[in-house]
Amino acid sequence: AWQLARKNGQIDDAMPLARFAAGLVIGSPIPLFEALDRFDRCRAPIIGWDAVVRIAQEAVEDAAADGVNHLELRFSPFTLARSSGLSVAEVFAAVRQGAAAGQRERQVRVALVVVISRRRGLDAAWQVVRAVADHGQGWIAGADLASDELRHRTAAFADVARALVDLGLALTVHTGEGAGPKHVAEALLLPGVRRLGHALSLVDDAGLLAEAAARGLLVEVCPTSNLRAGVVTDLDRHPARRMLEAGLAIAICSDDPALFDVDLSHELALANRHFGLELKELTAMQGRAARAMFAPAGGAM
Repeated sequence: AWQLARKNGQIDDAMPLARFAAGLVIGSPIPLFEALDRFDRCRAPIIGWDAVVRIAQEAVEDAAADGVNHLELRFSPFTLARSSGLSVAEVFAAVRQGAAAGQRERQVRVALVVVISRRRGLDAAWQVVRAVADHGQGWIAGADLASDELRHRTAAFADVARALVDLGLALTVHTGEGAGPKHVAEALLLPGVRRLGHALSLVDDAGLLAEAAARGLLVEVCPTSNLRAGVVTDLDRHPARRMLEAGLAIAICSDDPALFDVDLSHELALANRHFGLELKELTAMQGRAARAMFAPAGGAM
């Protein structure tokens, strides 16, 4: 992003990387809504076809360098279209080209997941559905309903979720991150939900916790993200261990590695240190996560 920003003339050539990163990387706890805004700011330098291809390919390469061999790469088609100046169709094609190049060169299994932002509203969500139907059917593996669930209720997106499932996509839902268990309950009612992102407040409702475990759902747990987005104050008290004790499957994830300046190895080390998970447990847990990876209906990206 630093190199792209310099190329685009968005920053002075003399600006050092450390100073540029300091304005974007979340290195200490900040309010959740401010953290969400940083995601948008990070996309500003991604202008043009080559930049989108490069970012997608380097995301795969960075994960491979960390030892990752199964990777889900998420992208927001319309947000990238706005920042890059490309059409939505071109965004789909550029992301696919970059991810495929990284997959081919680094022998990493990659699945692409489109992000639907609640705060963009229902009209934008339906635009993503139509874009998947027009440009991504058969090779887009899943969809992630994300962003602010306090002001934009999950239940309003039920028909959108159903349409995505009809297109062959699996669904994960960001929920219970900065909101209570009633919001997680809404997520569980959506058709096609196979995983939950964060879902920290799930442990505050024993019935919901038991239901999620009984349905075989998997929770994507992101320790650094949870700490720095201000939704937990102490990783030693993170609810991940209680989820496991209730029989719920979890996967340790890195959320946005560039935004939080972490990789998966760092997050696994935190899980070992703060959640008391030993190597054998982590290995089994991440193996299950690999099996829960979304796969495109057409069989290949």
